[in-house]
Amino acid sequence: MGTITVTKTLNVDAARAWAALADFGNIAHFHPGLSGSHLLDGSANAGVGAERRCDLKDKNYLVERVRDWKDGSSYTVDIIESSMPLRSATATLSVRAIDNQRSEAAMTVDMTMKFGLLGVVMEILMARPTMKRTMVSILDGLDQFAGASAAPPVETAAATA
Repeated sequence: MGTITVTKTLNVDAARAWAALADFGNIAHFHPGLSGSHLLDGSANAGVGAERRCDLKDKNYLVERVRDWKDGSSYTVDIIESSMPLRSATATLSVRAIDNQRSEAAMTVDMTMKFGLLGVVMEILMARPTMKRTMVSILDGLDQFAGASAAPPVETAAATA
């Protein structure tokens, strides 16, 4: 079983970062590895029990269910179905204020691969490094997405002749 944690200072306040995270069904807005994401039928968009499907660009998929939700700060999901060789996986996304303009986001993933000893080797050699790169890109995407939603509209000067 391997646990990986990645943190990033975001150039956006914690409320905006949380608003992006809390839009649970739309993680594809800032997760660059996803081709799409959506809530499962009948699922709430927030809170314990919410479920979403994440379609990866490589044609794999994950179905996640919220097991813990701390409004304004974090949520933890269990991967309950996947096309990947995971025996189990849990991910926590969180955000905390640094000051009025910056926040810190963290992502922790705890996973166990299928296939016994072969799965352990796969996890060490391939899955952990790939997962860490993915986690960094998710937090980078969160920073860009939440920051873009905070940016004031750009005004353009009318051309004069």
